[in-house]
Amino acid sequence: SLVSGFDISNYNKTRYPIYQAHGDQSTSTKDIIHWAQLLRYKRVQKFDYGSEKANMDRYNQTTPPLYNITNMRVPTVLVAGGNDWLGDTRDVMWLIKTIYPSIVKVMFIDKYNHDDYLLGMDAPERVFKPVLEIMDRFLKGERITQTLI
Repeated sequence: SLVSGFDISNYNKTRYPIYQAHGDQSTSTKDIIHWAQLLRYKRVQKFDYGSEKANMDRYNQTTPPLYNITNMRVPTVLVAGGNDWLGDTRDVMWLIKTIYPSIVKVMFIDKYNHDDYLLGMDAPERVFKPVLEIMDRFLKGERITQTLI
């Protein structure tokens, strides 16, 4: 799509018109504005309502509170793609440094765009299977060590 990346070689071509017809409708205007705020302010924060008063009404402070993602201690598999315009390499590296203790695996798939993680024809083998295997091992109580693929 125009937002997620240019490479559609991993899509089921017969389904592509359906993806295009429905793909970008899964978000709201507020979500898009919030995403733009995150890019502009370079902080992971709650939605900025645009005035000190509106933020005070919502958050009891004049600016949106930050999300402290370093406190999110959830075993995480991070999948990144070389053609992902929404999660470019700089953003991925920042995320890795920020939540490093929680990451159990980083998978970099060179030709993937943002839609390929879900819609790619090889996503079941390249994404779903390894993630589900790690989840299964975790649920069985195995210690999961960090790996980079």
